[in-house]
Amino acid sequence: MRFLCGSHTPIQDPYQAGRRETGIQKFRQEDPMPVLTLETDTGIRKEYILKEGISLSIGRQENNDIVIPGTSVSRHHAGIESEGNAFFLTDYQSRNGSFVNGQLVIFRKLAHGDVITIGNQTMSFFYREGEKRLEEEAEEKSDMTMAIDTRDHRSLLARGVAGLVSDPETGGPVGVLVYISGGSGEVLLEKDTVRIGKSADSDIVVRGMLVGKTAAVILKIHDGYLIRPGEGMAKPRVNFAVLKDEARLNEFDVIDIGPVKLQFQYRRH
Repeated sequence: MRFLCGSHTPIQDPYQAGRRETGIQKFRQEDPMPVLTLETDTGIRKEYILKEGISLSIGRQENNDIVIPGTSVSRHHAGIESEGNAFFLTDYQSRNGSFVNGQLVIFRKLAHGDVITIGNQTMSFFYREGEKRLEEEAEEKSDMTMAIDTRDHRSLLARGVAGLVSDPETGGPVGVLVYISGGSGEVLLEKDTVRIGKSADSDIVVRGMLVGKTAAVILKIHDGYLIRPGEGMAKPRVNFAVLKDEARLNEFDVIDIGPVKLQFQYRRH
């Protein structure tokens, strides 16, 4: 059974009952498109054709693009986003994690042949035979992949909020920005206001012709952090979506500003 992104064909099965018809595209054979296949526990094989600029959400709730029933799957478990002609899997703070080729990941660039496991379902990411695809390149783990050891993840879930480091002033959790690409290390969010941009006075300096002097601002509040867009043509993005208004940061959110990619986390003991 095949599903094209944006198809108007009536949905016949519970896995697709709540699918959003966003980013409707007409399929053209000449367009290079990777395919995501899902093998259901009833033996049905489904195909989802991915398209640049279209995102897919995965979870057990019916308003996801790919609906996977089961208590081990979070309501909004993970998503597949595109950046240029590359595709990425991002885990949305799911309870039981997302796996690529058996490795627990938070953020992962997908390559031909990757197997994604969510709950008790598996999905395969691949390009059709003879279809043009991205060259397979060896990439540094710190550059395009954020993965954590399974045991660490289970321990993290067990600790929960009790494991968070508290800010002595606000009593709230202490945030940190970890570089995925465009830099190294991490930035502790101890100040009330953290400015990101190309100004030399910025707390996090991001180079780039289109990056504003202050491209984004992160504000510390009593129970977390907010991110606010600033100036410049290179707009900040959170989880691949352009940030238009002030928004609350959730743990493991991925922030893109120019060539820099950061992930927001909470500091733990």
